[in-house]
Amino acid sequence: PPRLGESITLSCSSLVPGQYGWLVVGFSNTTWNGNTLPMDLAGLGMPGCMAYSSIDLFVGGINAGGVLSTSFVWPALVSTLGSTIYTQGLSLDPGANSSGAVTSNGLALTIGN
Repeated sequence: PPRLGESITLSCSSLVPGQYGWLVVGFSNTTWNGNTLPMDLAGLGMPGCMAYSSIDLFVGGINAGGVLSTSFVWPALVSTLGSTIYTQGLSLDPGANSSGAVTSNGLALTIGN
């Protein structure tokens, strides 16, 4: 689990190699931008894909060999101890659906000490 003042590494694998993707970190898994989460993305041309996390922070890039990763240090703020962050991946996948993009499952991480 992530810890105060330590590095968190997020990875999303099994992606189409060389495609652009994003790793998302959110502070909510119930609402984002006026929408209820989880949100079915079929209406955006992504049947079978869901948005599980609000989008409060994100990093994007070309995946290397089908894996997109990023690391960041969680601040050593005692006030964040026990809080939960939510993460998810989104990647371009031409031909997967009419939007040419897919999402990963969601992940909840609770900040420990």
